[in-house]
Amino acid sequence: MGFSDDFLYDFSFSLPRILVSGKTCILDNIKRIVMLSEKEIIIYNGQRYTAVSGNELSIREINDERMLVQGEIEKIEFFGTQMQDKD
Repeated sequence: MGFSDDFLYDFSFSLPRILVSGKTCILDNIKRIVMLSEKEIIIYNGQRYTAVSGNELSIREINDERMLVQGEIEKIEFFGTQMQDKD
């Protein structure tokens, strides 16, 4: 993969992207919220699922496929769909 391929892959609109800093994270490319609790937030990105786990998690802001989450973030996981996992 060349530099331009890496650059385009990083900014793909259908893939999950997350930025974490301290007790705040920004999730990009949100299609829908699948599960929401104080300990876990699971979102669907169109092709994959992203799970943020921790304590006292809360959504502070949602704008145009972007979500700001605050709390004690302990773990972030990415999951594919069953159809993609078989490929």
